[in-house]
Amino acid sequence: MGSRLINILKQGTWLIVCFLSIIACSQQKTDNNMKWISKFDFFDLYKVRVNGGYFNPGSAIRLEKIAIPNENTILLAGSKDENSFDENKKSDVAVLFASNDKGKSYKEILLNDDILNDIQAEENYTFIESYSRNKDATKIYNVQLLNNKTFELIKVLEYSDKNTFYNYFDGKYILQRNESIPKIINLLNLKEEYSIPTNEIGKSFFHIGDTRIVYKKNQEIIEINLRTKEQKVLSQLKSKYDYFFYIDNQLILKKVRIDDGVNYESEIYDIYENKLYEETNDNKSFYRYKNFICDYRKIGSKPEIRYSYDYGKTWTTHHVQGFTILQNLFGFYKDQFLVTEGIFWHFDSPESGGRIMVGEFEK
Repeated sequence: MGSRLINILKQGTWLIVCFLSIIACSQQKTDNNMKWISKFDFFDLYKVRVNGGYFNPGSAIRLEKIAIPNENTILLAGSKDENSFDENKKSDVAVLFASNDKGKSYKEILLNDDILNDIQAEENYTFIESYSRNKDATKIYNVQLLNNKTFELIKVLEYSDKNTFYNYFDGKYILQRNESIPKIINLLNLKEEYSIPTNEIGKSFFHIGDTRIVYKKNQEIIEINLRTKEQKVLSQLKSKYDYFFYIDNQLILKKVRIDDGVNYESEIYDIYENKLYEETNDNKSFYRYKNFICDYRKIGSKPEIRYSYDYGKTWTTHHVQGFTILQNLFGFYKDQFLVTEGIFWHFDSPESGGRIMVGEFEK
C-alpha cells in the first residue's frame, strides 16, 4: 500500500509540474535541426493502467540507464514496481525494455533480481549485472549476457565478492578486477582467461578490446596482446602529460592548466600528441564521440539540446517543442541519435504522460 501511495504522490507532482510548464512549451521556438523519429508509450506494451486503473503504466517504471548497442537496438534498464500492477506483489524487480526497431516498440525482459547494477552494450551482446540479497543480507550478483538480436538472456556466472568488478566489455571479453591478479575473461567461454602481469606493467592499464591491454611506461604507450604475447609501442611521447586514460574507445592524454577546486582548464590530446580540444568546468560533462559533442544539461520546461561536429568550435541548438524533459537521463548512439524521456501534457487526454523519445541529429 505504501508503494502505491508513493506512486500516486509522484504522479500528482508530475501533473503539477506539467501544468505549470504547458504555456512555456507552447511558446518555444521550432527547430528543424533534430528529427524526433520515435515516441513510445508504455501503455502500448502493457495495455492496462496501474494503481487501481488511474495511471499510465510508465509511472510504475523507474528508468536508470539507457544503452544503445547498434543503430536499431535500444535498451532501457531500471526497475518495475510490481505492486502497481498487482496488489498481491510487493517488491520492485530489475527489468530491461528492449527494442529492435529504433524505439518504436519494446519487449519487457525481467532479470530475476531486485536491483540492476551495471549494463555495458556492444554490437552483438550486452553485459548485464544485477543482484538480490540473501537471508543474511549479502548481495548475490548475477552476470548475464543479452543476445542483442534474439533478446535471449544467457546466464554467465554468480558471485558474492564485493571486491570484484567487471569493466571494459568489448562484446566478448571483459576485464575482471579483484584482490588477486586481474584477468581478461571470455564471457562466452569462461575457460578462456588471461592473467595480466601487473608485477611487470603496474596496476594502471586499460583493456582496449579482444585480449589487448595498453599501459604507459615513462614516455612510451605500449600495447600487449595477452593471447599471442605480442608487444608493440603505439607511441613515443615527446611532451609530459598529467593523465592517460581510455574513454569512448579512444586513448586520451590530458595536460592540466588549472585545477584549484574552483577553476578547471585542461588540454586533451590523442596518443600521437595531436590536440583535440580544451576541457573546462563548463564542458567536461558533455557527451563526446570523436569530434561530436552534445550538451544536454538544459532540461525542464524549455529543454535545449546543443551539439557540435567540430569539438565545439561551432554549435547547433535545438529548442525542444511540445514536451518537457524532467530528468537528466539520456542515451546516445555515436553521433547519430539520442534517447530520452519526454513528458507530454494534454490535460486529461490519453496522449498525456511520459514517452520514450528518439531524436536524430541533423548534420
